[in-house]
Amino acid sequence: MKDEVIMHSQSLRLPAYVVFVAAFAFGFLPGIRAQNAPRILNAANPSLYCIFQGESAMLSAVVDGDAPFTYQWLADGTAIPGATSSTFTTPAIDAPAGTLNRYALTLTNAVGTTTRQFPLTVFPTPVVGSAGIVVATVSVPGPSSRWTLTPGVTFPPSTSSPVRVEWFRNDTSLGLSSLTTASPAGTLFFNTLSPSNSGIYRVTVTDSFGHVRTSEPAALTVIERPVITRPPQPKLVVAGAAVSFSVEATGSSATSLTYQWAKDGATLPGQTGSTLQLDAATPTDAGEYRVEVGYANLAEGQMNLSRFASAPLEVAAPLVITQALPSSLSITIGTGTTLNVGIQGTAGLALAYIWRHDGEII
Repeated sequence: MKDEVIMHSQSLRLPAYVVFVAAFAFGFLPGIRAQNAPRILNAANPSLYCIFQGESAMLSAVVDGDAPFTYQWLADGTAIPGATSSTFTTPAIDAPAGTLNRYALTLTNAVGTTTRQFPLTVFPTPVVGSAGIVVATVSVPGPSSRWTLTPGVTFPPSTSSPVRVEWFRNDTSLGLSSLTTASPAGTLFFNTLSPSNSGIYRVTVTDSFGHVRTSEPAALTVIERPVITRPPQPKLVVAGAAVSFSVEATGSSATSLTYQWAKDGATLPGQTGSTLQLDAATPTDAGEYRVEVGYANLAEGQMNLSRFASAPLEVAAPLVITQALPSSLSITIGTGTTLNVGIQGTAGLALAYIWRHDGEII
């Protein structure tokens, strides 16, 4: 009898136990629910987090599961002190360009723990340098007169996404242009320059991720060729006399004019003013004198803007009196006489005579 009772009791308890376990597993019991483990929903995709070297990245986690959660951000596998919220801003990134797997997030709730990497794509910082002081010049209008102003812009090796370039002159926008990194980056072209193009230029560069860089200013000064308003004049002097040549010219106010004199094509050292002075001319000084008028401090490689003007110098030999006037002469009143003088001068040069009586021109 005792054995029958025990067996009956066991047969009654087994079904009740099975029903209780099944109900708990499938959440059928009133007031009892299975908890959800933590999940980090962010994709571990480096293209989602793109920054330039030297910039910080703001990482933000999208999570799922049953709260409350505990957040802990990691750097190279080590917990970052104080980084215990759903967002984290990294320090400035000093890593080489490429994919950076430095940061991760560990998410914990009552059920368990999960960890997800937050890889970053690091681009080299786009460099927008300064073109420096540019002195450009005006050439003859035409297809060959093409000038450029490039402020040394380099871009990260991104995909085919275009970057946006915007040039400014004296803080006025010249308009937007889109170009890929395969294009001449940030180059401003001038087919024909004029003084109205002078100004202070800068450029802003915006990449497909919204990063903006602004260049240092570059001064563009457009100057026209000088104009000789009064060229030197031909000169004829007697040997021993002083002689000078002079030139008058106008030019751009942006830079000063320079002068260089030459004789028969040979540069005259030290003769760099607007006037050339010879204190006592000799027959060897005769020749063709030319002045070159240009600009000071032109940028290297700029076209020669000089203007030229020339004038001859003739140096006559001193006159030699071969027949002098008599030291005294007596004539009868009412009669006439003839005075003769003999002069030897330079061959080919006509002589001019001026007669005077008691200092007065006759």
